[in-house]
Amino acid sequence: MPQRRHLRQGLGFLLAAALLLTGCGAEGSTDADAPAPSPTSEPPSEATSEATSDSTSGHETIAERCSGSTPPDATLDNLTVKGDGMTIPAVAVRPTGRPRAVAVLLPQTTGGLCGWLPYAARLATRGVLAVSMDVCGYGATCRGTITHRIEVQVDAVLAHVGAPDAPVTLIGASMGGSQTVRAVARGAGVDAWVDVSGLSAWDGDNLIDLAPDITKPGLVVYARSDGPLEFGRARQLARATGARFHEAPIGHGWDLVLRGSSNRPTRAGTVIEEFVLSAT
Repeated sequence: MPQRRHLRQGLGFLLAAALLLTGCGAEGSTDADAPAPSPTSEPPSEATSEATSDSTSGHETIAERCSGSTPPDATLDNLTVKGDGMTIPAVAVRPTGRPRAVAVLLPQTTGGLCGWLPYAARLATRGVLAVSMDVCGYGATCRGTITHRIEVQVDAVLAHVGAPDAPVTLIGASMGGSQTVRAVARGAGVDAWVDVSGLSAWDGDNLIDLAPDITKPGLVVYARSDGPLEFGRARQLARATGARFHEAPIGHGWDLVLRGSSNRPTRAGTVIEEFVLSAT
């Protein structure tokens, strides 16, 4: 019996020592200095981390940074445009020959310019000059209130790339979808618009309230996986603006338009292509 009591005492001493060492390790960690995760931000993608590291190096152009996101035969042109008192980074994927149409692509919260480029390359094979632009002007991630006038930025990019005879469609994914609706309502010089998974409200604007100011043809692409409330509001926005509505099976933002990592369009991606090419 005494031997068993000594054994318990020895085990207790070892347990206390282990807890003490664990406590010291936690106190010396840097967890308190790490930023708290944002519950509303989109999960970072491979393009996000790539763009973040490149943007701090100062050596690579956007076209070089995003080359891994684009098929090797695509032609990327790095653009730097001035508009609304700021520098607007952008990258164009050009078709061979004269453009049949122009698509200006607005990004999601994370992913920056690179996220749209696989689909931009697909559009280029259909004769579309596709331009992905960074509406925040500082790289891969766009968080917080957007104070810049997106419609002014879009017009500046269009003036820079040319192609005055080709119809222009403004396309946005997620945050960019909301910004697309806002920009068109405020007079962006485009012929048509596409909202892919845009949130129904942004920076104090309920998109449905902007519907009376939208007269250009539109297309709203949404999946029920974004939730019944947002899905219902997307349908309402389409009805209020006279836009076409396309229900995607599942997914969000630019993930809806291509099949995995391939450059083959989904049904939604094909619908958007045909809409861009038919814009007048």
